[in-house]
Formats: sequence, C-alpha cells, structure tokens
Amino acid sequence: MKITQQFKSILSFLKHPYPEAENMSIYIRSIFIIAVFVTLFLGLIQPFNMDQTNGKVWLFSLIFGAITFTAGLCYEIMIRYVFRIKKEGKSYTFIRWIIQVIGLLIFIALFNYLYLAYQFGMPLKGFMYMMYATFLVGVFPTVFIGTISLIKSEKRNAEIAAILNEKTIKPKPVVHESSLFDISADMIWVIESIQNYVNIYYKNGESIEKKVERATLKSCEDLIENTDLLRCHRSFIINTSKIENVSGNAQGLKLKLVDFEIAVPVSRSYIPLFKV
Repeated sequence: MKITQQFKSILSFLKHPYPEAENMSIYIRSIFIIAVFVTLFLGLIQPFNMDQTNGKVWLFSLIFGAITFTAGLCYEIMIRYVFRIKKEGKSYTFIRWIIQVIGLLIFIALFNYLYLAYQFGMPLKGFMYMMYATFLVGVFPTVFIGTISLIKSEKRNAEIAAILNEKTIKPKPVVHESSLFDISADMIWVIESIQNYVNIYYKNGESIEKKVERATLKSCEDLIENTDLLRCHRSFIINTSKIENVSGNAQGLKLKLVDFEIAVPVSRSYIPLFKV
C-alpha cells in the first residue's frame, strides 16, 4: 500500500508545472555554465580513460566543453524556432522538462560521437558508449538541479501568494476618467491578447461580457494609465481591484478575480509590481 502511495506521489510531482523557459540570453548563460562544469569535471576527475590522452587532458576537456555548449545551443534553437515547442503553461510539467533534458543529452552525445568519429574514426557502435558517458555525467546533476529549482520556485511563489492574499491593494488615485473602446476602465476585469486582437472582459449589469477589438496589449496599456488596470503577463492585463485570491506554483502566480472563472497567470517578471 505504501509503495502504491509513493508511486502516486511521484507521478503527482512529475505533473507539477515547471518554471517557464527564460529568454534566449539567459539560456545561453545557463548552457555556458553547464559547459564549464563539463570541462572542469573531465579535467579534474579524468573519467573514461581521460588520463590516457598523452598529456592532453585539458585540451580534450575544453573540446568536449565546447561541444556541450554548441550542441546545447543548437538543440535549444531547434526546440524554440524550428519545432516551436512552447515551454509554458499547464502543459509544461516537470516530466516534460525531464524529457527535454533527455533529448538534450542525446543531442550532446551525438555531437560528441561525430567529433570522435571524425577525429579518431570511432565506429558506429561507439555512439552507445558516448550515450552512456554523456548520461552518466549529465543526467543526475541536471535532474537534481531541476528538482531543486522546481521546489524553490513553488515555495517562493506560494509565500508571495500568501503575502498578497493578506495585503490590501489600494486603488490608484484617479487622475481622469479613463475608458477603453467606450468601456469605463473600472468596469474592465481582464484584457487578453490574442495575436492582433484583444478580448476585453468587462462587467455589464450582473454578468461579465466579452468584447473583441483589433489592438495590441501595449496600445491598451497606454490608454489606461493611472487606473487599477495592470499588466501581469505578456498576454494579460487585469484589474487589481477585482482580485479575490492569489495562488502560486513554480511558473508564477495565478489570480482569481471576482465573478471571473478563468485564473489569470502572472509572469515572474511582473511579480514585483504586485509586491509594491
């Protein structure tokens, strides 16, 4: 019975939302740090007969570090811009992140094999050895770091959500009566960006209605300055005076608004705006 419960707990943890992908510049910095780790690990520990390289341990360590960086960069470009796989939202879970890490390690192993095949004529069966070596070096520390990142993000955002739930958000002083597409700003609950259009959810009598307009979220922001409407995500603007509850997971915060069924996400970059 305990084993079954533990298995269910592991499955549940693997389904937790994983922190959304950073921008490309931050990813490049991360893959560079990984490449430096690989270089130092190979140079200092000297596994896989690295000590038999005729005094060229650090040269080969640098080469494999550079291969790691190049393979990681190519893999991310392929994921982001060729296959356009999104690393965000409810579907981007811890297990999906692990699968992508496994794909990255396979990619690095392939690049390592191609180098050794070109330089030393390694036969095709050597690819399996490179898979073994690459996974041995990379999979456990990477998954461990990913697990710690997930737990820390969940804890941090849950704490922020708890603080915000206790905090009373003070309405901004109204400098002038603002409206957007003939809808009073204080009647707007949510503005959602959908490509070149925006969905404006607003209160009309006792119900929340939706109005679709051709506009960008940035243009809407410029028209609603000095109101309670605040950008919280690249796709959402919300009315802070309508927030009923705040919850948090590894990807950021979720806002529950009064009389509004959909939970609105808050991206990590916008969280500081809600802590002011």
